[in-house]
Amino acid sequence: MRDAWRELIGEGASSVPLIRAKLDSSAWSDAPRGPVSRYFGVLLALLDEVDPAAFEQEVGRLRAIRLHPLHRQTLDLMAKRIGEVPAVTVAGGIPVFIASGIAERATLIADAQRWSQTRGLSLGHITRIDVIEREIGIDYLGMYSRFFSGIVLTWPSGPSRGIRR
Repeated sequence: MRDAWRELIGEGASSVPLIRAKLDSSAWSDAPRGPVSRYFGVLLALLDEVDPAAFEQEVGRLRAIRLHPLHRQTLDLMAKRIGEVPAVTVAGGIPVFIASGIAERATLIADAQRWSQTRGLSLGHITRIDVIEREIGIDYLGMYSRFFSGIVLTWPSGPSRGIRR
């Protein structure tokens, strides 16, 4: 899937009709089975990567139709990407998006820039880095999303010092 993702991004705007055709399906009104629950989100994320304006239009269209509650929740989550601007870019252009609830943005930006220059670190196929608020219910500190070659990191929402950070 990752290779197909990169290929579609490489095709740019010419892949938009293919993605929109997949999103224009009655399947999204049904209860998802198997990997279908992720597929909807992957299609939306891909459309956002390829053409943010088309993504915004598609979000508007999907909001006006009947969707299964799980897909509606995915749509609402993905719609938060509309108009978002990266806090910084690292390693030659990888956008880093930081959740609004994180207090230490300047520290995080400096740490991300320093980390991205680590010798031997290969970020060549990474499309984006998202930093989200660390929550008790989240049992990981970060993950690599193989679906769209993105990294998701968690960060404390409030100030932290020393060993805790």
